[in-house]
Amino acid sequence: MQVGRKPLIVRSSSLLEDNFGTSFAGKYESHFCPNQGTEEENLHQFTQAIARIYASILNPDALLYRRSNGLQDYDERMAILIQVVEGERYMQYYLPHAAGVAFSRNLYRWSPQIIREDGFVRLVWGLGTRAVDRVGNDYPRLVALSHPLLHPEASPKTIRHYSQQFVDLIDIQQTSLNLYQLMKC
Repeated sequence: MQVGRKPLIVRSSSLLEDNFGTSFAGKYESHFCPNQGTEEENLHQFTQAIARIYASILNPDALLYRRSNGLQDYDERMAILIQVVEGERYMQYYLPHAAGVAFSRNLYRWSPQIIREDGFVRLVWGLGTRAVDRVGNDYPRLVALSHPLLHPEASPKTIRHYSQQFVDLIDIQQTSLNLYQLMKC
């Protein structure tokens, strides 16, 4: 498959990440490769990303989470996923229009109308980093799949407060990855 000059994301894939009852989302690393350098630079960044992901099995957060769930002796077998970052170029930046994390069950029901078994999505503009990681004063859009237009916030003021304020994107003029956070207008 020819990728060309599109940015890549190298991601972890493990049995524990997909295990029902434990969520390892965000415990293992993912790395963006701008894929804008020479072939040698791109290959070096790509192989470094793979090595870091395999090493993330030993991250303190992952180890503590496994211990807290009685999985410290689990033989975690890590695999690697390589994905082209689909999106659009905007000046020197590259970003998806939307990204997110989907959950098959909605444990955060903000209205009795919401059907727990239909799941929900944490949706953001730009790279999905803000959908996975809680970032200070920034919030993803929570979408209940049974009622996608139902906001957890009640007033326009709280909707604005609990909205995404920054966007993560890739500077594709750099040969090394720089994630930028631009304020949303």
